[in-house]
Amino acid sequence: MTSSLVLALVSGLAAACFVDPGSGSGGATGDATGGTGTTSPTSDADASSGGTTGMTVTTTVDPVTSSDGSTGGCEGMCCGDGTVDVNEQCDDGNKVDDDFCAASCVRVAYRVFVTKQGSVLSGGLTEADEVCHAAAAAAGLPGVYRAWLSTSTVSAKDRVTHKQALPIRRLDNQTVVMSAADLVSGSLLAPIAVSEAGELLPLMPACTEESAVWTGTLANGEPNADTNCGDWTTTMGGGGAAGFLANADASWTDAGCAVACGASLHLYCFEVDP
Repeated sequence: MTSSLVLALVSGLAAACFVDPGSGSGGATGDATGGTGTTSPTSDADASSGGTTGMTVTTTVDPVTSSDGSTGGCEGMCCGDGTVDVNEQCDDGNKVDDDFCAASCVRVAYRVFVTKQGSVLSGGLTEADEVCHAAAAAAGLPGVYRAWLSTSTVSAKDRVTHKQALPIRRLDNQTVVMSAADLVSGSLLAPIAVSEAGELLPLMPACTEESAVWTGTLANGEPNADTNCGDWTTTMGGGGAAGFLANADASWTDAGCAVACGASLHLYCFEVDP
């Protein structure tokens, strides 16, 4: 066999054994669309030992996006996280329907409680609202609260208003009234005798510190102007009009008695819209 023929045969065999890494048989390059990923060839051949060509695969997956626009779970605005966002009416930190806020973060009722501890008022309506807020916060209750309390110029019925005509319930889920407008109807469906802790308070005789509630408010929700302890700024002299927490008739807000301004009485605390 001539040398030229041998050289031709060797050249042909070398060409047959060579594989182009960019071809379909030796490696693949994909365009990742819809999270299908990409594969890129890399050579781990050891030229000195005659090793083979290998391939490393890298996969890219698109993030899963939830219906609220968040990715990878609940991030940002999310119903059930305990924060009332702009697209929510309420958010009590759960996904339960049979409470005051539905699983869809739509309000179904407002809360009301009577403070377990009495308060001596000297800071006006602001102090009374702070007492309600502190009691609710200590009990882990969400929402904003105002005291059912009138001054000579401000009526309780104008302080407790709601954007929606929804029931007002005690913390044991007992309905007190079907809407805030019914607070001045002269009677309640149930007395406001359950505290921020969900406890039914002892039903003691009216006009005592154990059962009386500062209100300064008549049955029609208007101020009882003559008995409000200087618009709840003084603890000296005179008396403040009180309600009776054990009753569901008009005496819940106007028990017909004035208690000494230095006394420590309960407060009715109503949830209101933020």
